[in-house]
Amino acid sequence: PQVIYRAGDDFGISGLELIVDVERAKAEDSLLENDEPSPVAEPTTDAERTPPAAAESRRFTLPLAESPLLSDHLPLVGDYRLDLAPLALAPGDRLKLTIEATDVRGENEPSTTVSEALILEVGDEKAVLAAIREADERSETQLNELIRSQLNIGKQP
Repeated sequence: PQVIYRAGDDFGISGLELIVDVERAKAEDSLLENDEPSPVAEPTTDAERTPPAAAESRRFTLPLAESPLLSDHLPLVGDYRLDLAPLALAPGDRLKLTIEATDVRGENEPSTTVSEALILEVGDEKAVLAAIREADERSETQLNELIRSQLNIGKQP
């Protein structure tokens, strides 16, 4: 994916990083070919329960024309093409993308701010087709309701 970003500050920016958190799909969440849940025994004690896997995190430095980038060159608008191949993703994995900006405060310590997260879910062809089918069904329902409401125009109740 191509991540398009915009960053600004009243004084300047000294650094930008794209943070990619990968949450791997849980084995018990995956479905068999016949869409039946996989037979996994439910843990009965706290000792048998395993904590959820921690998300893997990777950081990518976004280029600045100069560092620090002062306010007369802001806002900064850019894009970054994220290569997903090294992440070895599988259907069911989730990506959380955020951008961390570090500002410039003169002699004071810089402050860091994190953007709102963008969540991407990894799916296979079957998941994409299901999503398209669901959207088509919703569109058909909405169109039928619109047609019915238009046909009732001018009729007495």
